[in-house]
Amino acid sequence: KGKGKGKGGKGKKMPKDPTASLSLEYLYEQLVGDGILKKVDPVSLEDFVGSYGLLGQAMDKLAEADPTRLPNPSFAQIRSAVTEYCILPLGSDAVKRHCPLNTAPKGSKRVEKNGTPVLLCGVPGSGKRMLAHAVASSCGANLFDLTPSNTEGKYPGKKGPGDLVHTVLKVAKALPPSVVLIGEAESVWVSGKKKGGGDPPNRILKALTSLLAPKKGAALLEPSDRVLILGTSSQPYACEKAKDYNAFRDFFCKILYLPLPDYAARCKLWTHLLERAGLDRPCLDDVQALARVSDAFSAGAIAEVVRRTITPRRVEQLAAKPFSVHDLVSQLAQQEPVYREDDSAMRGWYHKTLGIGVEPEPEGGGKEAKGKEGKGKKKGKK
Repeated sequence: KGKGKGKGGKGKKMPKDPTASLSLEYLYEQLVGDGILKKVDPVSLEDFVGSYGLLGQAMDKLAEADPTRLPNPSFAQIRSAVTEYCILPLGSDAVKRHCPLNTAPKGSKRVEKNGTPVLLCGVPGSGKRMLAHAVASSCGANLFDLTPSNTEGKYPGKKGPGDLVHTVLKVAKALPPSVVLIGEAESVWVSGKKKGGGDPPNRILKALTSLLAPKKGAALLEPSDRVLILGTSSQPYACEKAKDYNAFRDFFCKILYLPLPDYAARCKLWTHLLERAGLDRPCLDDVQALARVSDAFSAGAIAEVVRRTITPRRVEQLAAKPFSVHDLVSQLAQQEPVYREDDSAMRGWYHKTLGIGVEPEPEGGGKEAKGKEGKGKKKGKK
């Protein structure tokens, strides 16, 4: 009598709590001490500087005839999407309850996704981690970091990963709003053991999926909870196996692609960074020259160049030694560019998630045809 019923509502049993005897304050202090609960950087969405896609409508028309020519999202569109899918649902109970962002397509239906998982993918230096901190800073949210490199060596043992994920989700749910960051997300979904020893990056995957979408019983999080699972990935195409790719893609409600800045975005970015560093009204010709030579460099590389070159001491010397573009160009040459192969692989993977460039199975092919062919052979042998 009463079997299968519990506190989860709808007759579903809640998952076992390994920290039931510990207070919330103790768990919070433990996560801070272990480096899982991070201090949020004071950045905002406005720091993700870039231009609008002025030719977006014309490019969209070209993409109707050839989907592979789909234009990259502009920085303004990325800011808008992050606001819509991350900041508004996290900061407002009303938006969280009524917006359709808690669901994701599955076949012809839409299914609920606890934690509203969102993935930010882009080459290194495209601003993924900065946007994660901007989301948490805009909402005054807690930031939990489940990046494999951050959790390595912590919570060891067979039950360690389960205790880690359960503790993070329990505290995040009790103290909303909360952002659970999973950096290097592709490594979590790559199956197999880690080469060279150490904790495998995918050790939290089983606990994460069982607590968010269990096959039996109730999930630890509900769609109404103001908790955001935010993944970032610089190499999503590392999930090469079909099983890994499908699980990785289907876990997230929304995938946002962060491309390299185009010429207009680089002009605006150089101007913003130079003015913030202390240069008053940079020369337009200098800005345009810098935007030309910085093609194939990420926004993070450009920001690093300005940070290293235009120091407070250099600003004090501007009266005696005026600013020269050559100072920045020499420092830019020391940065690592984004190679065309890496950028094409990232863009190709994103298009694959949209069904662009994926060849349909030939008519009469697939498992069904193979099965019929196999049956025919068996009959022939008889």
